[in-house]
Amino acid sequence: MRRAIYRAARGAGAGLVATVPMSLVMFAAQRLGPVDELDPEIITEAGLEAAGVEAPERSQNFLSSLAHVGFGTGVGALYGLVSPRLPRVPFLTGPLYGLAVCGASYQGWIPAMGIAPPLSRRGPARRSMQLLSHVVYGAVLGRLTGRR
Repeated sequence: MRRAIYRAARGAGAGLVATVPMSLVMFAAQRLGPVDELDPEIITEAGLEAAGVEAPERSQNFLSSLAHVGFGTGVGALYGLVSPRLPRVPFLTGPLYGLAVCGASYQGWIPAMGIAPPLSRRGPARRSMQLLSHVVYGAVLGRLTGRR
């Protein structure tokens, strides 16, 4: 049990750190113009609307960032738990895990909840940004959790 807690905590820390370069890819895509509103913002707005909460834009931005970091930390903890069962090639399993998270989210629960259309039906700039940012997340996650 202690070993599982340790692996989850290690994965959570790596997920927290990995969310930073992932976010930088997303901000760069937004700054360069092909992507307007980022998906964590869209998801947060949908959640606030569903809860009947009106919040100023600044608060929404803060909540969006907090939710994104929280999600990255959580799926990092999950990676920490499952990584011992994965092949010992973190430079490959990490990015593949990032793509799996992207697929489960943007082809799965996000469209299922009516928040946004599936990534496959969104523009090429958004698809590229999402795929690249999740590969970056997974690469950092795999690297950090692969260290002893």
